[in-house]
Amino acid sequence: MLDLAHLREISGNDTVTMLEVIDVFLEHAPTLMRELHDHHATRDGNGLKRAAHKLKPMLAYVGMTSLHARAVQLEQAEIGGGNWEQFTGLVQSISADFEPARRALVAYRATLTGPK
Repeated sequence: MLDLAHLREISGNDTVTMLEVIDVFLEHAPTLMRELHDHHATRDGNGLKRAAHKLKPMLAYVGMTSLHARAVQLEQAEIGGGNWEQFTGLVQSISADFEPARRALVAYRATLTGPK
């Protein structure tokens, strides 16, 4: 679910940097997830791809590699034709795994010492 080794690597294993990355994620990622859902609900493929584009680096930074890969797929999916099911499957998959991964990240953050 989380590749915390990646987070440690990109932060130089610096606790303050890890806390900052996690806090930015926790502040902004839920909004991007709502955007993803809103664009999916209105069948706005371009909006969906933009939301995935904004979400994917955040997922990568905190080590949510599987979710990142699915956001990349969503961003690269073709718009048009009868392929809305591809968007639907990816959005549902990302949604199903996002909250458990977010909770795991919150739990990890609680183990770090630094500003809360």
